[in-house]
Amino acid sequence: MLALQQLLSAFPKEHLHPLLVHFPLALWIIGTVLYIFSIFELFEWLRLPSIVMGVLGSGFGWLAVETGEKAEEIISPSFCNSSLLEAHSGQAETAQIFFAVAWGAAAVFYFIRSKFTPGRDSPMLIKVLIVFGMLMGSAYLVMAGHKGFRLVYEEGAAVRSPIKACTNKSGARY
Repeated sequence: MLALQQLLSAFPKEHLHPLLVHFPLALWIIGTVLYIFSIFELFEWLRLPSIVMGVLGSGFGWLAVETGEKAEEIISPSFCNSSLLEAHSGQAETAQIFFAVAWGAAAVFYFIRSKFTPGRDSPMLIKVLIVFGMLMGSAYLVMAGHKGFRLVYEEGAAVRSPIKACTNKSGARY
């Protein structure tokens, strides 16, 4: 744990978040698609790889949320539109919760099925509820990603000194 802290302290805190945030995005989206395919008997072999991707994505998602909070402490005082930052943070945390619950349930039901009832699949209702959680997580992920895009490209969150003068698209100050 100490080695991880030393490694993480070598990077500026506001730069860790953009480095880590893309791992859960890719793992959750690809894992969700694979899980949906795995519901069908022909592609059931995709279930375990999708669950591994989703659980790994949840771990990276937790890191992304944590590093995002650290970056927020550093860069938020210079933002013109603080409500955008709050919305991004809230939607990212909500996506993390939906995905963590959905992937946790998928892993538990996969384990129960493989250990105690081999040859039988989880009930369709369970699989549908898991997919619903993944789709809700995906929706919040898209919203958080859009807000993150706006933070970087409209508010200048990716630069060390964001623009202090606040203007709208027509150039008027606000």
